[in-house]
Amino acid sequence: MIDQIFYPWNTQQENTIKECIFSDGIVVFPTETFYAIGGNALSFALHQKIYQSKGRNQNQPLLSLVNLEMMASLVTKLSKEISQVVETFWPGPLTIVFPPSKKAPKYLLGPTGGIALRYSKHPIVEELLSLVKCPLIGTSANQSGQPPFNKANEVFRQLGNHFDLLIDGGETAGSTPSTIIDVTRSPFQILRNGVLPATQIQQTLLNMGIEVNLSSSVLNRNN
Repeated sequence: MIDQIFYPWNTQQENTIKECIFSDGIVVFPTETFYAIGGNALSFALHQKIYQSKGRNQNQPLLSLVNLEMMASLVTKLSKEISQVVETFWPGPLTIVFPPSKKAPKYLLGPTGGIALRYSKHPIVEELLSLVKCPLIGTSANQSGQPPFNKANEVFRQLGNHFDLLIDGGETAGSTPSTIIDVTRSPFQILRNGVLPATQIQQTLLNMGIEVNLSSSVLNRNN
């Protein structure tokens, strides 16, 4: 049976959340874009369960939601330019692919060796991270290849048999997913357009003296 918790939660519900996450349970929760499906990002078992639940190709890495303290243990020492990207656009709907630290789990790394992290400004995500004190897988709550959802009941209809806990925070903003920038490359490269327009990010960073390219997929969508 799936537990459903409405935000804000009480102490008893906090314990339910922690019990689920630390027993490798799958949690659905809202972000500033769409509902996400995830759990303890430091659990390989949970990582594998998410792929199975979504029917996702394991060659496609999963992003993790973090705060700045958690980020510090997962990435290498930041260069001045990478620090400027973080300080300018976080918290917010920007996923950043960082050079990983030696402590970063190998299963969180993408095909180019980077680790995808996002510091969300959604209050539920912030409270979840504060509560469980570990990074959380935060991929979109939908079957792979299908549109993401911004309502809890829509997630339940499609994935109801594939998760353990639903945190209902009401309707999310939806529209478009987070933008993705890869700072492991030189120059940096924007891999996906999203809530933060790729051209806006590019111009902002160029004004700071940081060169940024748009990937072919972003360029094609802009044309």
